[in-house]
Amino acid sequence: MAEASAPQYELERRSEARRQADAFALLARDNSLVPLLQSLPVAMCILDPDNHIVYANPAAKSMESRNLIPRRGGPRLGEFLGCARSREGCGCGTTPSCQYCGARKAITQDPPGTEATEECHLLLGEQEARRALDLRIWCRPLRIQEAQYTFLLFMDIEAEKRRLYLEQVFLHDLGNTTHTLKGFIDLLEARRREPSAQARCLHTLRLLSDQILDEIQAQKLLLAAEQGELITVPAHVNALALALEMLGVFGRNDRIDGRQLRLDPGSRDAPFRNDPSILKRVLGNMLRNAIEASVPGETVLLGCAPFGDDVRFWVQNPTYMPENVRLQVFQRSFSTKGAGRGLGTYSMKLLTEQYLGGRIGFTSSEAAGTRFTVSLPGLGA
Repeated sequence: MAEASAPQYELERRSEARRQADAFALLARDNSLVPLLQSLPVAMCILDPDNHIVYANPAAKSMESRNLIPRRGGPRLGEFLGCARSREGCGCGTTPSCQYCGARKAITQDPPGTEATEECHLLLGEQEARRALDLRIWCRPLRIQEAQYTFLLFMDIEAEKRRLYLEQVFLHDLGNTTHTLKGFIDLLEARRREPSAQARCLHTLRLLSDQILDEIQAQKLLLAAEQGELITVPAHVNALALALEMLGVFGRNDRIDGRQLRLDPGSRDAPFRNDPSILKRVLGNMLRNAIEASVPGETVLLGCAPFGDDVRFWVQNPTYMPENVRLQVFQRSFSTKGAGRGLGTYSMKLLTEQYLGGRIGFTSSEAAGTRFTVSLPGLGA
């Protein structure tokens, strides 16, 4: 539907504002209600029958987007918070990704007026400066005269998600690696008179200690990146040499468990300048995800080549991603691997687009499998 002319839109906006004020005035007749809503430490909104916000308390207002786009009827929740998807299509709730949004699921319960609790994972802001927001949404029906409204509470659960990851993934993996490390130390002591066995144990010990340090460094890097404190150190890089280095590192990893890692035959070298340490993190996550998505005997390809003024890296695996995964893959805390996960693909996008100056995307089909691609500025860009 075409937007109204400016004068007409202004009249409609004022009329809508008056309608919303009248709607909330019905609530305000209870002298105890408004102070209670205003004093709630949890963000809350009241939505009209079309899911537009007619009231937001101060805690909710503190989370309101600074770039709120005026729309007829007032903002919906995604627009109010600055969800990147709300700038697509015809606004909040209208894009293909919105069908998997936890807030939309909670607000549009079937049958209408059903109480609901959902988690909602959003990416906020513009492409170059996006940040993630993890929410828990509570919705309860609220009748005002004959109209059905929605009482909605939402809470930032980033700290909870971070703690869950540390408890269920990071500390678990770290504990397993440390336990294996101790086992090899015991073996080394038992075979201290066998030089060849000692050499093998020492080699494994180095790999395990490198793995522990890598896990810790990865968490420190992600925290710094999210807080805007990560400093890039550009250097000259040869794409092919970097790809071969990554294959060598992951080829020694026992987690490949029968998968084959190969350099894509279409790879070509390309010199460029960027931060190799951060890029290795991105490529490492791409390889790790591709390995976990494959089964023993399948092949994962890593490739690189110049592409116009850019340098392109890609990781290919045979597995197809269904629609619900494709539309949520870069959201923080979204994962098909269970609770406490969902930082890998999110960190790939964050590091690539906000620190490496590049772009990341993917394609997935049943015939060709899944390919993640990172494009970075080349020397001629």
